[in-house]
Parts: sequence; structure tokens; C-alpha cells
Amino acid sequence: MFMSMCVRRKAFTLIELLVVIAIIAILAAILFPVFAQAKAAAKKTACISNAKQIGLTYNLYVNDFDDRLPAKYYDDFTTRWPLYVMPAYAKNREVVFCPSTSDERKSYPAGMQNYIYGLTPGYGLNFYYLSINPEPPPGQPFIGRVMTEIEQPANTVMLVESTFSDDGITPTLGFFYVTPPSRWLGAPPLTWESYGYVWPRHNNRATTVFPDSHVKGLPIIGKNTLADEELWDIR
Repeated sequence: MFMSMCVRRKAFTLIELLVVIAIIAILAAILFPVFAQAKAAAKKTACISNAKQIGLTYNLYVNDFDDRLPAKYYDDFTTRWPLYVMPAYAKNREVVFCPSTSDERKSYPAGMQNYIYGLTPGYGLNFYYLSINPEPPPGQPFIGRVMTEIEQPANTVMLVESTFSDDGITPTLGFFYVTPPSRWLGAPPLTWESYGYVWPRHNNRATTVFPDSHVKGLPIIGKNTLADEELWDIR
């Protein structure tokens, strides 16, 4: 009889189980958002680190090419800047991808990886201003500006987080160039043609690289934000 009573005392009642489940649910509701915020903060930090490395890489390129910035294409119109700038100067070419976008490339077959790498980096080049011929005639190559031509290197967008929608709905990847705000500000929902738009991936801010190599997260609405044409030197 004594042994039987001891066994019954060790068992949980239904009410006790429900209380434990309720406590676990409450803790999960509290902790999951914290974990999500920590993960987002880690991605933001990695994104800023990548952008700083790209800025330094661009400056190494400029030093080797008579102060001239890279163009969005090499002269064959198919080799985009990640494929001819990064390999020579960066130990890890993956720095051109924001952690929020890099995994999506794995869905493409191996034979397309170089193509996707050049087409969809997380950061797009402000080629309208940083090219001396942003829309060259057929057969003529794109040519980057000389760095000394930039009047305000600390206040001019060089590279910024960009978007490419491979399904016409979700901005899963970046794009190798970006267009001025007059092209994307207030644009309709994403479509297959929504490439080259600025995309604020981190707390409504887009990681931005400037010609002097400093990096800053900027929003896309208001004065002194990425919506300001003066930051693109389109005046």
C-alpha cells in the first residue's frame, strides 16, 4: 500500500502538464523574437563587414588602373564587375553577397554559378554616375569614371544593396547595378523587371558603400537618404 502511494505521487496530473506546457509556450513566445532579432543583427554585421571589404577592393582596383573606377561590365558586355574586380583582390569572393541573399544561389545548377555570381551580388553599382558613358552606343565598352572626378566621395553612392526578383514576387537576390531613385522610388510591387532597385534589407536600411570606402546603412525615404538624388550626383 505504501509503495503504491509513492508511485502515484511521482506522476504528473493533467493540470500540472498543462501548466508546464503553458509556461514553455510563454517562454517560446518571449525568446523566439529575441533569437530572430539576434540573427538579423548578425546578418547586418556580416553585411557591413562584406561591404567594407568590397570598398577596399574597389580602391585597390583604382590604384592599379590609373585612378579609374571599374565599369559595370568588362568590355565584352557579359563579364560583370564581380567577375573581373573581386578575384584579383579579394581572398573570398563570397563577400559580394549579403548573408540574407547568398543561400538562394544554391538552387541554380553548377554550370550557372559563375553567371549567377556576376549577375546577382548583394550590392549594385551606381553606374549612371560612376560611368563616363552609362549608355554607350552599340559596340563601345562601358568605362568607369576617374576617382578624382567625384566631387564628394564621402557623400556619393558607389555601391548599395540591390534587388533582383527571380520569381517576380520575392526579392531573393541582389543585382550587379542599381539605378537612381527616380527609377525605383514609389515603384509598384516587384515584377520580373524589378532589377536594379535599392532594397533596404536591414531594419529598413540599405548598406551603402561610398567611394572613400566608408560604409553606412541608409533608409530610402527623406532628405539625406537614398531617395535624395544628390547622393547619386544626379543634379
